[in-house]
Amino acid sequence: MCQPVGTELLPLTRHLAGRASVTVTDLDGEVHVTDDDADPEWVRWWACDPRPSGVRVRYGPSVRTMDELLESVAAEQAIAITGEFVAETYQNRRVVFIPVDDVEPCPLSLCTRAGDRSPIVNELRRAVHATTRDLTVRDTPSSVRSSVAVGEVPGLAAGAS
Repeated sequence: MCQPVGTELLPLTRHLAGRASVTVTDLDGEVHVTDDDADPEWVRWWACDPRPSGVRVRYGPSVRTMDELLESVAAEQAIAITGEFVAETYQNRRVVFIPVDDVEPCPLSLCTRAGDRSPIVNELRRAVHATTRDLTVRDTPSSVRSSVAVGEVPGLAAGAS
């Protein structure tokens, strides 16, 4: 199962907040969240560091939870690149999610013990299988998108050009 990566989270007041989509190069010079407890290679992967332009990412606040990430972005301390599921699951009225056109999808895997037959695990396996089947039918590489989150511009609809 591939999950789109590259949804950029931006404060609504950022200059990119009104764009329909961005490229990784558009994000050059923006401060990105980090996680001091995470593997640095993992942090760099999510930040697309270094960028295709060769620019190294500048890191700002360390966040450990999605709520901390959204608050840091809303407070204009940093931006974040994340999977599309974050835009579908988390919301903050001061943050917009903008697709990042030029990042690869990220494969997601469900790992369980082969002998685990608990009803919850079985239901999770069924849900992942159904979702994976649906994704392979309707999603093609050209339709897989990632997003960036940005802060809100008062009076500007998110995603408007």
